[in-house]
Amino acid sequence: MANPLITSIRETLHLKKIATLNKLFIEQLKDLYSAETQLIEALPLMAKAPHTPELRAKGARPWQADQGG
Repeated sequence: MANPLITSIRETLHLKKIATLNKLFIEQLKDLYSAETQLIEALPLMAKAPHTPELRAKGARPWQADQGG
């Protein structure tokens, strides 16, 4: 028969691990969202950077596709 105290300690440690993993997951989601937001802001500037209209048009296509344009 399992010791209830040991079982309780194991359950508590397991819950703490879950909470820690949940915090890590949330932080990773925040980082991804921030990176995506920064990229969306930078893409129009990057699309204008090439000197030739041909290169400018090629650089704008992927961004326009993601934006529904």
